[in-house]
Formats: sequence, C-alpha cells, structure tokens
Amino acid sequence: MLAVLGFATLGVFMALVMRRYATAFVAIMATPVLFAVVAGFGGDLDEMMLNGLEIVAPTAILLLFAVLYFGVMMDARLFDPISRLIIRVWRSGPHLRRHRGPRAAGRARR
Repeated sequence: MLAVLGFATLGVFMALVMRRYATAFVAIMATPVLFAVVAGFGGDLDEMMLNGLEIVAPTAILLLFAVLYFGVMMDARLFDPISRLIIRVWRSGPHLRRHRGPRAAGRARR
C-alpha cells in the first residue's frame, strides 16, 4: 500500500508541475505532506520531516555548490572550446555517412 501511495505521490507531483497547476517548489513540498496525511502519518509528520532533512542535507549542499560552480564556469565560457571541438567532430564523423545514405555520402566527398 505504501508503494502505491509513493508512486501516486510521484504521479501527482509530475502532473501538477507539467500542467502548471503548481510550481515545482510548491509541489515538491505539498504533495508528500498531503499523501502522508492521507496515509495516516499526520501525527508523525514532524519527526519524519526532521529525519528526512538530516539525511538529505549533505547531498543538497553538495548539489547546491555543484550548480553554483558549474554556473560560474559556464558564465566564464570555460566549456566553449571543448563544446566546439565535440560539435566539430560530431558533424564530420563517419556516422553521418550512415544516416545520409550512400549517394549523399558520395556527394559530400566531392
């Protein structure tokens, strides 16, 4: 039963966000609380939330700093040279001959 409620929580969360009934921030907080109350865990909710925060906090801090770090690196355009190289190799690779067909590959060589 708890597994069904867990999958229903995810489904409702995704529906709320994709149909724009709620922002992701509001839906990620409200949906689990609503389903916990429906499942009968309303009295233990405060203790469960604190335990969950203790478990998730280190990972959340790690992700926060990773997003900030890579955001700064992208603003500094640090990844542009490697991105250009990957795109150049991808556009001229042998896989294009397979997708274009034999006649198109022959015309590309001329």
